[in-house]
Amino acid sequence: MKKKFPFNIGFQELPGKPMYCPEDLPDFVTDKFRAAKREVFGALILDSDFHLMGLDVISCGSEDSASFKPTDIFREVILKDGTYIVLIHNHPNERKVVPSENDNKVTEMAAEMCRIMHLPLLDHCIIGSEVNFSYRLHGKILKKAKKYRGIQRTVNTGKSGPTMST
Repeated sequence: MKKKFPFNIGFQELPGKPMYCPEDLPDFVTDKFRAAKREVFGALILDSDFHLMGLDVISCGSEDSASFKPTDIFREVILKDGTYIVLIHNHPNERKVVPSENDNKVTEMAAEMCRIMHLPLLDHCIIGSEVNFSYRLHGKILKKAKKYRGIQRTVNTGKSGPTMST
């Protein structure tokens, strides 16, 4: 029996749980990204109170890359009148995530576009098979929204090792 891919391209409404730091990523979102065998790139859209509005799955690629246009990142956040954005993608074959040069370029480009559009980029989280990487926690996204903080804490997923690491 063929295993169903865990994502549909496009916007998916999600429960309005507040997200104040990278550790507040909902488990069902990180679980879906961990289950994917191909790289998936998306954007979490938050309202002015940091409540999660939804996930926009922008691209599903190969085992080690996902292609998209820069404007794809912002389409749904603008249409849904979102206030904040968190980029998220996975590295399906990495236990401990190390951002690639392309990851860094995408983050820098997105941060600059967000600055121009007055749309705060809160974070770019990369989901590994066991450990996540947060640009915010590593000090690579400098501007902070007042309520969104980069405080590290370990979250147990039942697997060995933490889900967040700095």
